[in-house]
Amino acid sequence: MWDKPRRWLGAATLCAMLFAGLAGTALAQEDTTTTEPTEADTPAPPTAADTPAPPTAADTPAPPTEADTPAPLEPLSGTLSQVERDYAVDGTPVSFGPFWFLGDAAAPADFDGDGVVGSMAEELAGLIGNVVDLQVEVDADGEADVFGINGSTYREQGVPPAWAGKPSWVPGPPPFAGTDG
Repeated sequence: MWDKPRRWLGAATLCAMLFAGLAGTALAQEDTTTTEPTEADTPAPPTAADTPAPPTAADTPAPPTEADTPAPLEPLSGTLSQVERDYAVDGTPVSFGPFWFLGDAAAPADFDGDGVVGSMAEELAGLIGNVVDLQVEVDADGEADVFGINGSTYREQGVPPAWAGKPSWVPGPPPFAGTDG
């Protein structure tokens, strides 16, 4: 007795699903009829308001000034020494970058001449006690920032150094990434 209403309910559900499928298919089909383009479909010709203005003197970048040009590099020759984390050439403090960078970074050249390019710390360790010829830029506090070692380029002048931003072992972007400062 109860089986008949269940069969009708099952049949009604099946019909509803079939109808929904057919209706969805009909709605999903594209209208394949073509129409001729109208005036509204054709873009209007450009006007003077659409044309960008020619650049003015205010838009042209200023030529580089003396402040924008890096100071010429100076030669510094003498015996390289190290006391803890500080380096010096015949008593003049020199900077190869932050201590964490020196142990982490591959040297750009074989500065110590042993035939193997190691980390910067390894290359500098091979130079300790030896005479070196450096190309430096002396900053306001008298420290010499190194740009060249024994005729090879250590880093480019006027370009942010490789250690700018953060140590490589700190995850994420540098703290200044995406800011205006």
